[in-house]
Amino acid sequence: MQQIAIREDMDGNIVLAGVKSEVAQSKEAVFRYLTIGAASRATGSTLMNEQSSRSHAIFSMIMTQKDISTGECRKAKFHLV
Repeated sequence: MQQIAIREDMDGNIVLAGVKSEVAQSKEAVFRYLTIGAASRATGSTLMNEQSSRSHAIFSMIMTQKDISTGECRKAKFHLV
């Protein structure tokens, strides 16, 4: 099992080594990235469930909405676990 490496960058931000970030301009792109992430998860059997998922995944989305007339931006962040 691969361990997650938590690091601090030069600006003091906490980052996870090996995590990938992509920009999606459409809902199709979002679903494509979700599918790619789901395909890379590992599974294995347990005593309770032969097809148990032994890995966890977090899919985070930051959505930005821009008001064309004022230039004001609103952001929302979602974490799907």
